[in-house]
Amino acid sequence: MTIALGPESQLTCMMMFRQADLESDFAHYALAEKLDRLALKGLASEGEVLMTLRVREQLVRALSYQGGTNKKEEALRLAQGNVPLAEKLDEKKHSMHHEELVYALDWLAYSYGGCKQIDKANETYEKMIALLQSNPRKVQAIADALLAEARLEKERKNFEAAQVLYERAIKANPGATGPYFARAASFRDRGKDELAIADYQTIIRLEPKKRSTWRILAKMYDEKGAVAKALECADAFVKLDPKISSGYALRAEILEKSGQLDQAIADATKAVDACNPKDVNAAGGYHIDRGNIYLHAGKYKEALSDFGLALATLSDSSYCLRCRADTYEKLHDYQKEIDDLGAAIKIEMVHNETSASDYYSDSYGPPYAIKLYEQRARAYKALGKKSQAAGDDQAAAKLKADWQKKRVANPAESE
Repeated sequence: MTIALGPESQLTCMMMFRQADLESDFAHYALAEKLDRLALKGLASEGEVLMTLRVREQLVRALSYQGGTNKKEEALRLAQGNVPLAEKLDEKKHSMHHEELVYALDWLAYSYGGCKQIDKANETYEKMIALLQSNPRKVQAIADALLAEARLEKERKNFEAAQVLYERAIKANPGATGPYFARAASFRDRGKDELAIADYQTIIRLEPKKRSTWRILAKMYDEKGAVAKALECADAFVKLDPKISSGYALRAEILEKSGQLDQAIADATKAVDACNPKDVNAAGGYHIDRGNIYLHAGKYKEALSDFGLALATLSDSSYCLRCRADTYEKLHDYQKEIDDLGAAIKIEMVHNETSASDYYSDSYGPPYAIKLYEQRARAYKALGKKSQAAGDDQAAAKLKADWQKKRVANPAESE
């Protein structure tokens, strides 16, 4: 049986609201916006305050997450209008903890932040925190609001203010790891690695099974040359789940850097073996990792085998092609080196800059093709092909000059 509902019936509006919520969950914000607008239009004749507020709040989210100045400004106007609606509902429900107002203020603060009105955003977060103080079960919400303030202060490079907010968040919810993670990341950004390490160690004490923390610590110790500590962290990372590849790959990387190549190869092999073959991108990546260790160890036949296996599934990886070219260079097989570099250059020049789709390329540095042209020029010189070498040197120089001009014109894109 089919029931025809009018476009402005409350049930129709409810259905559109729920569908919009579902679309937002799948990041279909433009569609969610359309559904929310239709629902609001219908609710205008109903006078239903709670449902109207819910739809308006959801529309704020849909507009905010789409981005763009106009949508963010409309989201802010809606969020400002939601506050008196929320106050009215709290008064009607005799709410001790102002649940509706807290939620409305949260989105208002977020909307101010989206419009770069950071002072107003943080003032609003503080109003929200003051209301949350009356509810002892909301320590997490208080800490989250303080971290949101800290992110905004960090955004405008006010690191001292951000630091104070991190301290307040930790004090508000000392058993949570989120504030420590945020503070540690801030310390790392400012080169204060020892303080960051101390925070990561605190996180491990609070959550010893948090694998990401062990990984970060292993990387940091490795960067500082503290190989023994790095390996301890990598060991802990592996022990938490010995069936996954990433722990072995991490330990192999540390072992390779410290010159323990046989052990590195053994761990890299475990990473390859543990990887789900259906995950072709990951499997290809682990073959590349092991191939590079073989290359470092002078085992060129094994390196070529791994790079070939990787390219069977990652045929557009300019990085893997260059790794195989490096191997051919070691074998003095310059023509095959040139062939692989040519294929890599072709991939890179489709974008005329570092390939954003190539995980292994440096997408924030100079175009990867510069290195490829320079290396191919050396291979041409090794074969005595001076004119081809000169052409590649010129191509590399032109790319470098073009990139430097772009940096001057658009510095934010290059940082």
